[in-house]
Amino acid sequence: MVPTVLQQYYEAMTTKDTKAIVELVVPDLKVHFNNPDTGREDTSRFWSGAELISSKFGGMFDNHPGFKAYIVDVENLVDDGEILDITLHSHFEDNLGWEKESIMMYTIRNGLIEEIFHL
Repeated sequence: MVPTVLQQYYEAMTTKDTKAIVELVVPDLKVHFNNPDTGREDTSRFWSGAELISSKFGGMFDNHPGFKAYIVDVENLVDDGEILDITLHSHFEDNLGWEKESIMMYTIRNGLIEEIFHL
């Protein structure tokens, strides 16, 4: 089962509602990216802080008109009662023909997204 916060997050991405995205994450959100060629973390793309959401997501929305985000399925879910780690198969697309399948991992604490990993 996909947590409500992630359902709301994907809906906010699809509607390009950066204010809603900010409300769904912790102020010190951390976003990690893996290098698709090596599978290792690409630290040059790492960013943190909810204050960067408007610029980071705004740029993505500008580059991908009609951007849509979908959760395809849950690949793994670990809930220790305090922290929830969930790995999702996600699909992203725009109205220019761009499509991307991604494996995403999210760390959720107290109902807010704390970390995002682009695997």
